Amino acid sequence: MTPEATAIQPFYSFTGFWLSVVMGSLMYVNALRTLTNPIGFSRYMGLPISNGSAVPWVRVYGLRALFIGLVVTYFLVRLDPGSLQWIAAMAIPLALGDAWLVKSSGGKTTSRHLIIAAVLVVSTYAIHLWAVARGAV
Repeated sequence: MTPEATAIQPFYSFTGFWLSVVMGSLMYVNALRTLTNPIGFSRYMGLPISNGSAVPWVRVYGLRALFIGLVVTYFLVRLDPGSLQWIAAMAIPLALGDAWLVKSSGGKTTSRHLIIAAVLVVSTYAIHLWAVARGAV
């Protein structure tokens, strides 16, 4: 495809756009799950809590997820793939950190977090391609 043809492609034709939508949406889902079922969410994340005294810590994760979702939404509304690629890239250490925390605590969902990190690597690249096509890099 020529650079001229790529430049006129609508934003919704880029895989990076849709991966950004999924990335932001899943952050809202995680935030909601920490509010509605924090004990179940802690099990899902691989760090199960056994009593209600740890619920606030799960909700701290939910606030982090809500913030990331809002930031991603902001840059999606602005159609700013240049910023979205950096958000995806900077989220990779978060997923790796989650994997390390789960592993060091004896949890069994380490692979889930490693897969999330791998998806973020792919997403970063796809969003970068969208950014290049829009001349945002």
